[in-house]
Amino acid sequence: EILAFIEEKLVAIKPYITDIIGDIQLISPMRRGPLGTESLNALAQRIFNPGEPEGKMVNCGSVVFKPGDKVVHCQNKDLKVVSGATLEDWQTRCFSAETKRVFNGSIGVIIDADSEARELLVAYPEGFIAKYDSLLMAAGILELAFSLTCHKLQGSAARFVLIPVTSSHAMMLNAQLAYTGLTRAISKALLVGQKYMFERACKSLSDSRRYTVLESLCQTAKRA
Repeated sequence: EILAFIEEKLVAIKPYITDIIGDIQLISPMRRGPLGTESLNALAQRIFNPGEPEGKMVNCGSVVFKPGDKVVHCQNKDLKVVSGATLEDWQTRCFSAETKRVFNGSIGVIIDADSEARELLVAYPEGFIAKYDSLLMAAGILELAFSLTCHKLQGSAARFVLIPVTSSHAMMLNAQLAYTGLTRAISKALLVGQKYMFERACKSLSDSRRYTVLESLCQTAKRA
């Protein structure tokens, strides 16, 4: 039921998304489970980047990467890069590529994929394009980033943030995670799930001794 509601909201907001990196971010406390990042990434990919372009998909386990996908770089790694943002930029500058360290947590968008060579090109908002060969892909250096954990989003932000809050996340859901998730939103944050789990997260403030806007949000939730 909660997953269906999330799907409904994502379909409704899709026409207003012009920048998949800066406009929308799903956040989940856990990777696995029906409302974990893996499940939410599969859902968001179907909504925001549908289709199966022939010769332009790279399979890594159960995940399919294709142009238009939002991805996160998962290791500090030196890669061959060129300045630019488009496939044309890469094609005209690839012979003068330089080495640049791409940091763990960097978020970009796939601009090209080669199914046969198992290679991807990813454009990053910092103004460069990085190439990922089959060895890097096999090492799991890239993951889908439509949905991420709070840990992966430290220092990032998006205009609209959606966070599932349910008992399936009970072991991980606490005030610090809730605070981090909510403060990733520039304009609006939507919490979907069970009200008492949000209240439980707020109550953990007394243990963490961290006093934030969550305290007043918790009081508001109780009065509702």
